[in-house]
Amino acid sequence: MQRALTSWIATGILLLSCGRAHAQATWRLVEEARFGSATDPRAELTKVLGVAVAPDGSVLVQEEATQGILRFAADGRFLSSSGGKGSGPGEFRSMMPWGRAPDGTLWINDPGNGRVTVMGADGSYLRTMPIMNTDRLHVPVQPDRVGHLLMQVIRNPQSANFDIAMQRRTKDGTVLDTLTVPSCSPPGPQPTRMIRVGNRPMFYPLLPPSLSEVTADGAVWCSDAAHYRVFKLRLGQGDTLRTISGRATPVRYPAAMRDSAIAEFRRAVVKAGGTEGDVEASAVPVNRPAILALSEDDQQRLWVMVPTTDAVGERYEVYSTTGALAARVALPVPLFLRFSPVIVGSHVYAVVRDQDDVPTVVRFRISTGK
Repeated sequence: MQRALTSWIATGILLLSCGRAHAQATWRLVEEARFGSATDPRAELTKVLGVAVAPDGSVLVQEEATQGILRFAADGRFLSSSGGKGSGPGEFRSMMPWGRAPDGTLWINDPGNGRVTVMGADGSYLRTMPIMNTDRLHVPVQPDRVGHLLMQVIRNPQSANFDIAMQRRTKDGTVLDTLTVPSCSPPGPQPTRMIRVGNRPMFYPLLPPSLSEVTADGAVWCSDAAHYRVFKLRLGQGDTLRTISGRATPVRYPAAMRDSAIAEFRRAVVKAGGTEGDVEASAVPVNRPAILALSEDDQQRLWVMVPTTDAVGERYEVYSTTGALAARVALPVPLFLRFSPVIVGSHVYAVVRDQDDVPTVVRFRISTGK
């Protein structure tokens, strides 16, 4: 997103997450159940969009390939499926990850059908809400804590000065206001991220991603990921609600991996009409991003994933609502970073992928050692 950050030095809590004199708690994720099957066609997963826990303890999983919703027992057994491709009630053409409202209902943007579909907390179909053609962005709907809907829109889409904003709506679709989405981009010169071959922009590999997560209290967590700095900014006003800053231990990319990425990028540039000399190898990072992912749990604690040098390759660092480092969380297996885990109570629902790149939803229990 293109955003404007009015002040990089903002009020908040500055915390050095490493180097504290006292020891921090160490938690572990302990696997309890898996959802999805490579042998049962009814329970196959290819791309998981969302996970939710129903009132009866069953687990609902959004599956993009079938545009369906799969329901599993708490122990991982497949129970049923609903939805599917189409335009009928409860069907989808391009479902986005759902957003969960305080009452448990699930709100699914379906721009292919020009509507938002509302599902019950148990995954049952309730109703649809039409959306205008200009609002058909391929983005999720985020219900806030008072029951309003946050929906991303583009302002001035035909202008070079377009920007991304959030519309706040009632549950019947009435627009209440439009909120500017602030930026976490630091001021000053930025590192080279792309080259142009003709009119085609080509982005260098292994660059740290810009991370952002809209939260149910009408704010956004964001970071440029190159540095251990995270900001929680209020939508609309852009004022800083919380700031977390830490010291990250540099973790290098394996040399063979970086060399391969550079060689592949050079081939792509040449194929597009450029030359190998157009590629600056020094623009490809030597180190992994300082931050790999951000997730906020149901207690408004921030889970920051950072790289490590152990066999798993990453861990979580959890910050309380005051900005204090509450714990470091050891992971038993690498998690799929493109899926933001659902962290509810004492459990984490995350996606892992096997050696064949097949996804599975895993429920982990948070073991605090108490």
